[in-house]
Amino acid sequence: MRIGIFGGSFNPVHSEHISLCQYILDTMKLDKLIVIPNAIPPHKNTCSISFSHRFKMLELSTLAKMSKVTFSKIEADESICHYSFDTLTKLNKLYPKDELFFCMGQDSLNYLDKWHKGMELINLANLVVVGRKDYDCSLANTKVKEFLTHYLKTEKDIDNLALNSKSEHYCYLLEKVFDSVSSTKIRAEFNKLYQQEPTPILSFVLQHSSSYPNIVKHLETAVIEYILDNHIYA
Repeated sequence: MRIGIFGGSFNPVHSEHISLCQYILDTMKLDKLIVIPNAIPPHKNTCSISFSHRFKMLELSTLAKMSKVTFSKIEADESICHYSFDTLTKLNKLYPKDELFFCMGQDSLNYLDKWHKGMELINLANLVVVGRKDYDCSLANTKVKEFLTHYLKTEKDIDNLALNSKSEHYCYLLEKVFDSVSSTKIRAEFNKLYQQEPTPILSFVLQHSSSYPNIVKHLETAVIEYILDNHIYA
């Protein structure tokens, strides 16, 4: 099988996460996509919200209804920092006969040499890179540029490469840019909401949608209700 690996904080899961998953599934012709929320992401400090809350929001989202998408708790331990290299090592042992595709943004690729064993990820999986606004390979660190001279493939190359092959890994640069949704703005709108209405309900948010445009536009109803019920992002 061709298995995609999509990790993140999902704080909270929003419309762009869903669109990105579908895009990667279709473009890379994946048989399965494993979504992995990270208890303590090593490159972000925005996860004051518990792993259990973020995992539950994933289960309430459209992602849970997508037949090729599964969720993993492989990075659930909140007592340690989880590194992609370690997770991919574990996944290779779980799926020894399958081809893995590790997904990241162009912003992450540009600084891959600063990750924990970042330049060694290619030994464990193919890399799938989606576009980010204001980022491209010309801005990558020098070591990453050298890395790309050996491994870079474009979206146009996908059909010409052998499927179900573990013999050689590549770094696939996809064309579509994903950067229109700000989780920071969503969280800020919830904080503002609680200040204006200490115990808000969904109908209040929808009636005042102009005050909370990112919440209404980018979050699904079930996710909004869960956040409000649990007073998350207060």
